[in-house]
Amino acid sequence: MNIYEKIQQARIELQEMNLKKSGFNKFANFKYYDLKDFLPEVNTIFSKLKLFSKFDLLEEKATLTIINAEKIDELVVFESPKAEITLKGQNALQMIGSTHTYLKRYCYLNALEIIEDDEINATINKDKKQHTKKAATAEEKRKNMEDYIAKHTQKYQQLIDNFLEINKAESIKDLTDEEVSNLARGILKREKGE
Repeated sequence: MNIYEKIQQARIELQEMNLKKSGFNKFANFKYYDLKDFLPEVNTIFSKLKLFSKFDLLEEKATLTIINAEKIDELVVFESPKAEITLKGQNALQMIGSTHTYLKRYCYLNALEIIEDDEINATINKDKKQHTKKAATAEEKRKNMEDYIAKHTQKYQQLIDNFLEINKAESIKDLTDEEVSNLARGILKREKGE
């Protein structure tokens, strides 16, 4: 068999193993393949098929080279661009280790066509949910400030009218969040006697 036939055979044998995912991303709530989930099996299959794999982390990319051990001039190189990984609480060496682990994993996933759920969608959806919560919080803050202003409208009508005129607004609804905040703070200062 040539190297392409061997890699294809390795892919088929690995897929027939029904690998289990042991990694879990708590942030985005999804499971993923950790290196330990497939690398021992890959090494066994490669040994049987007489394939050798070599992972390298270079300046701007990572490479996984698969070599036909029976014909060492036959090789296939899989590449992935390098990106720095920053995780909370990591020092520089741990960041290098994380980068190495992630890229090695992705190179093998690509080379052996190991299929995973779309992690990016899981993360994007998580970000959307958090953004929605933040937007609701911003709306709640504005409503609270508007309620505070309304509560003090009778007492500070002149201040409110002047503020609206300066900001070229017909009503409080026409003001930006920052302007509403400034007006509410102005009323609060007056209430405190500042």
